[in-house]
Amino acid sequence: MSVAIYLVVACAITTVAVLSLKETKGIALEDVDRADAEREGLVGAGVR
Repeated sequence: MSVAIYLVVACAITTVAVLSLKETKGIALEDVDRADAEREGLVGAGVR
């Protein structure tokens, strides 16, 4: 019974995480990283 409860909780957490993620379909992840670095003021700190 405890395994079933664990699986339900894990599925609920995963569902919330997946639904709250930003959509990046069609966007290069390098561009996402670059935008994050610029926003954080880390331009040129190892980001190509």
